[in-house]
Amino acid sequence: MSATTIVSVIAGPLCGAILKYFDGMNGWYGWQWLFLVQGLPAAILGVIIFFYLQDKPADAHWLSPAEKNLLRHNLEHDEKDIEGETESTVGQMIRDPKIYLLALVYFLLLGATYTMVFWLPTLIQSWGVKDLLLIGIYSAIPNAIGIVGMILIGRSSDKYHERRWHFAACVVVAAVGLWITTLLQGHLVGSIAALSFAVIGIAAATPLFFTLITEYLSVAAAAAGIALISSLGNLGPAVSPSINGLITQYTGNNTYSMYLVMALYVLAGVILLVTVKAAKGASHGAATTPAPSS
Repeated sequence: MSATTIVSVIAGPLCGAILKYFDGMNGWYGWQWLFLVQGLPAAILGVIIFFYLQDKPADAHWLSPAEKNLLRHNLEHDEKDIEGETESTVGQMIRDPKIYLLALVYFLLLGATYTMVFWLPTLIQSWGVKDLLLIGIYSAIPNAIGIVGMILIGRSSDKYHERRWHFAACVVVAAVGLWITTLLQGHLVGSIAALSFAVIGIAAATPLFFTLITEYLSVAAAAAGIALISSLGNLGPAVSPSINGLITQYTGNNTYSMYLVMALYVLAGVILLVTVKAAKGASHGAATTPAPSS
């Protein structure tokens, strides 16, 4: 999960540089070069990975025998821990209303997060930064801070074997950081500092969420449950950014859009706390040895 935030540190300045220096080259706009330079390699890499990436650690030629044994031991240990708990079938999982509430949590979380990803350059520009390269550089700063926060919060969650309140704390940190950002509009240094605080919560929330649902679901229902929650939750980025754009368009002020994002984060935390009471009491068999959150 940290890879997504790490690459954002690189992508920010790179996007800014492409938009600024490639604009007009060979008659193409900067955004067209952006799709080519960043989009095409990702598509090619996807094809390469399909043929190169093995399905099991035992088949991975880049791992040493000791690394293969360690991974096999960990996987067998995790599976045994989970299977020792109450089992549930895929059918029971589909009929469980909590699954759809968890999908709603992910819908809200992802909708708010993608809104911030899409909106961040425009937000920085509204603070008086017009140079595209500088916008990219400034957008990398909160993500760099977010990497550190994600690792430390994940470590704390693993140490105390606790997910719910760590997740709730993260979405509150995200909302508070964004609220402070709205109060500092026009103050570049202060706004970036507040935004960096918010991104700590934003970056750490997603791995905590997926760790929690893997512990909530049984072995039999895990694959289908994660797929269902992910599929429904991924509808969030198709809805939230459009709503935020309409709010900004009709109000002429991006502050009101920020309020919506804050509300989405807080609501996600409240619903999760109500839905999943405690990891050990999960009806679909929590693992006694929690999976790492980052």
